Amino acid sequence: TQYAYLRVTLTKYAEEEYPAGGDAQVAANLLAFGNTLDIGDDILVQRFLTPIFEVSGISSAVIEVDVLLSPGAPSYGTADIAIANDEIAIFDSGRITII
Repeated sequence: TQYAYLRVTLTKYAEEEYPAGGDAQVAANLLAFGNTLDIGDDILVQRFLTPIFEVSGISSAVIEVDVLLSPGAPSYGTADIAIANDEIAIFDSGRITII
């Protein structure tokens, strides 16, 4: 088991309305997508863009990720993360930060 951490920095798009509760919607979408990953599935950072842009009013997003063997302080990066064939990345709303 690997504990996945996501930190997403959003840039809003002035010509669309960013909804009230938009950060929570983005986080929920990311969690739902992360929970589709199975044993051995790598964390491919760019694939997390789709659930972000399901929320209106966003022009860009920077996604940073890390995985740890136990909950702790992540060292975020923007590179994809390989998950071993016998491991799974576990996502949790408490480890998803929207800025």
